[in-house]
Amino acid sequence: AADQTKVDPEVAVEKAEFEKEVAELGDIPEAEYLDEIYDIIDAVVSRTDDPTLPALTLRTWILGVFFGFLYALVNTLFTFRTNQI
Repeated sequence: AADQTKVDPEVAVEKAEFEKEVAELGDIPEAEYLDEIYDIIDAVVSRTDDPTLPALTLRTWILGVFFGFLYALVNTLFTFRTNQI
């Protein structure tokens, strides 16, 4: 049986480039490599917290209510078991 999976050429090129970069990183000392990673992270994410941002957002309430109902439902279902966990 022939292998029917097809490889996207762009994915193959990206994988080859990634493997080449990984091979090149083998020459970099670990401390220098970690410093480079932290520099990249610092460029994207701030290390300080912004206390002016709201904590109670719509997403917070929707996720909280959803998981609260889910927990209550599962808990109720498990109370009907004869062998409780």
